[in-house]
Amino acid sequence: MNLEWKDYAECLNSEFNTSTKAPRIDQWVTDSRKIKEGDWFVPLVGENYDGHKFIDSALKQGAYGFVYEECRATHLSSKQKEKGILVQDTLNTFQNLARIWRLKNNDLTLFALTGSVGKTTTKEMLASVLSAIDRNTFATAGNFNNEVGVPMTLQRIQEGHRYAVVEMGARRPLDISKLVEIARPNITACLNAKTAHIEIFKTKEAILDTKLEIFNQTPQLKHIVFPRDDERIVARCQNLNLPKTSFGHHPEADIRLKEQTWGEDGSLKVLISFKNQEYSLYFAQGHSAYPINAAAALAMGSAAGLGMNKMVKTLSSFTGLKGRFNVFRNKDLTIIDDCYNANPDSMKEGINTLVQRYPQQPKVLILGDMLELGQDAQSEHGEIGSYCQALVNPLFLIGIGEHSQHIIDKAISNGLPKAQTLSYSDVDDFLRAHIDLGSIGKVVFVKGSNGVRLDRVIERYS
Repeated sequence: MNLEWKDYAECLNSEFNTSTKAPRIDQWVTDSRKIKEGDWFVPLVGENYDGHKFIDSALKQGAYGFVYEECRATHLSSKQKEKGILVQDTLNTFQNLARIWRLKNNDLTLFALTGSVGKTTTKEMLASVLSAIDRNTFATAGNFNNEVGVPMTLQRIQEGHRYAVVEMGARRPLDISKLVEIARPNITACLNAKTAHIEIFKTKEAILDTKLEIFNQTPQLKHIVFPRDDERIVARCQNLNLPKTSFGHHPEADIRLKEQTWGEDGSLKVLISFKNQEYSLYFAQGHSAYPINAAAALAMGSAAGLGMNKMVKTLSSFTGLKGRFNVFRNKDLTIIDDCYNANPDSMKEGINTLVQRYPQQPKVLILGDMLELGQDAQSEHGEIGSYCQALVNPLFLIGIGEHSQHIIDKAISNGLPKAQTLSYSDVDDFLRAHIDLGSIGKVVFVKGSNGVRLDRVIERYS
């Protein structure tokens, strides 16, 4: 199955050459550096860039044609424009191309999920479950979950795919509404609505409203999944006239988390109940967020009619993701890489896991700034300082970044000796210090927002 020019008609104007073969959906490319012979270039426009500047480069690299906005293409010659298709908005065009391709693949069951934390882990858990049922399963690569990443994900869907899992993020209100309109999911899940990106959304209510856009009804939506532990979300879901599946610790949750037991080797056993039956889920290397992530994945799978026994067995082989509590051992030093990203909730989850997996060992914490917290930055970082001191009482606390000083200050005010702390302005400042971590501790936990680049700490010491 491939698209024809008539399929493109609704998102391209009528003035294009239908005598040529219509491009495949994956031949619409937004990066001029990745153009191959026969591709079509889509020059996107952002705050700090304009892809129209690279149309000439794309043509020289082999692009057959391109779309463009008239006001941004004044530098193009008449001959160059003969290869172009005039559109009002190149991003909207790119999104519509993905949407019509999704609608062409109407036999596909598409899952979409969003939340402040846990999206990527839950997505990977669900994808592993679906892949065990049918190898023709496709999932968002990495965290391609925005207005460009989701269309790119949909482009990669092939005719033989039976399932697809799409992660959806938001930088502003109505972002997820737009993504739902493009992807037309059959089963959607809101994992949570917490304080990530509060600097952008300003209020918790605005974050909640935006996350719940995942439940916007399209003709394709058949089932919704939500956390039973959040009464705000429960109340908002009650009026939705769709089949529902809930997950969480609440006694009324459809997928209910009942017990969890940590082994001395870092393993985690989770007891789950579903339809009056109990199931044991086992992780060889656990994380405190895994139970709720797994419950959400199981809820989405059950909404699609998958068997619980098969799903639980598959999830028991889940080994985690890069940058999410990955454990490295360097001689006598254990280094925990949890620096994929950070917000107050994920920071606490990481610290919880650290204490549960390494209850007795002396611990060194390297914590970077949590970004995009706006006016709450000082209080949220301070709360992490109190949390660290109360739960970990670290042998050493190292802060990297401007806001991390609030973590240190609060930990000191709660009893941590100042001599057991260090503060650095950025990761370069820390790396120049050449600290011998092995001389001050046995277990080192590293976490901060991506922008702080603590992955460079992991590269140095792992």
